[in-house]
This record gives sequence, C-alpha cells and structure tokens, in this order.
Amino acid sequence: MLILKQLHHLIKRILALEVFRTGRVTLLLVMAFCVMAGFVAGRFGHDLEIQKRQEAERQVELAELHLQENQKITSSKDISLRMVNAELTWLQEEIKRLGDEKLALTEELNLYRKVFRDGDSNDVMAIDTVTLLNTNAANVFRFRITLIQLGRFDRPVKGELSMSLLGIRSEQPVQFDTWALVSAPDKASLQFSFRYLTTIEGIIQVPDDVVPEQLELQTKLSSMPRSKSTVTATYEWRDIVQADY
Repeated sequence: MLILKQLHHLIKRILALEVFRTGRVTLLLVMAFCVMAGFVAGRFGHDLEIQKRQEAERQVELAELHLQENQKITSSKDISLRMVNAELTWLQEEIKRLGDEKLALTEELNLYRKVFRDGDSNDVMAIDTVTLLNTNAANVFRFRITLIQLGRFDRPVKGELSMSLLGIRSEQPVQFDTWALVSAPDKASLQFSFRYLTTIEGIIQVPDDVVPEQLELQTKLSSMPRSKSTVTATYEWRDIVQADY
C-alpha cells in the first residue's frame, strides 16, 4: 500500500511538468500507471496468497499438536485404567484367598473342637471326614480320610481301616472289599496309630463296569473292649467325590 502511495505521488509531480501537459503524453503515462498498478496489485495478491497458505499450514501444525497431546492424554488414561483393573483383580483374588483361608481355619477349629470336646460319648475315636478326589485315570480316585481321637488322650489309638464299595453292575447290586479296591502298597497305610487326629491317604480303583453308590468304612481298634472296638460309617458316593486332584 505504501508503494502505491509513493507511485501516485511521483506521477503527480511528473504530470505537473510543462513538457507532459500534452494529451498524448498524458495517455501514455496513464497507461504506464495502469501497468504498474496491475503489477503491484498482482504482487500484493501473490503475497496475500502466500500468507494465507502459511497461516493454513500453521493451523494444520497446531491441530496436529493438539491431536498428539490428546493421544498422550488418552494413552495415559488407558494405562491408568489398566492399572486400576489389575489392582481390582488382585484385590478380588486376595479376598477369595482370605475367604478360603478363613474357611480352612474354621474347619480346622471345628475339628479340634471335636477332638477336645467334653461330651458324654464313650467312643474312643470317630471317622470325621471322607473325601474322594478324581485323578487323570478313569475310575481311579485318591481317598483322604480323617480320624479323630475322642475322650482320653493318655494313649494312642491303634487299629486298622477297611472299606467296602456298594454299587451296580449290569443292573445287579455288587459289593467289593478292601482287597479288591486298594493296591498292596496302599493297604499298609490303612494301619493306624495316632493321638488326637490323623489323615489316611491312598488310591482306590473302581472296576470299569461298576456304578458306585456307597462307600462303607470300618475301623477295628486293637486292645479295646468289644463294644468299642469297631467304628462304622457309610457315605453316599456322590457326596464324597470332589473335583480333579
């Protein structure tokens, strides 16, 4: 704009000269002025277009910076969310672990209460719990039997555990004793001598064509009066079989 003003002022001074007062010279000067003005206007328009393009590029760069910042914020939020989820998962597992631990301690406390109870029973011992755990082999189970001593603890309880399986084979009732169910190495574990409580473990194998229904346990105590020498308990098979071992 300043160039246009200076050019206009220069032309006015030239036209004021006597030699340029004729009409032809004036026309030529007007034409020259128009050419100069067109050039200046074109140049100005070109510069303005460059400014617009540069401004547009700056706007794009600014938008990209905003986008990158938003992506950083979003990534940070995702990381925070994953951390919260991980912590929540840990808390849930910890709550479950503590619940299982409380249940185990409660069961153990109840067991000791049974052992040290001051009841009127004259029984020497009792079969407290029986559990059968599935193994990877078909019809093969790991048994876990807990025996507890009752009443007097001045001497250990000694004896032998035997078991009997009642089931169905070809729609007919059948029964199997310890020798048919337990292998020779595990038969030795059925002998017991303990004070307070003990757990007997081993493997029991059910014949493939038999559907088990009940498991009967019997303990024969040594050095005891006849009335107290036998303890018997019967369990429904479906009630004592648990998850895979």
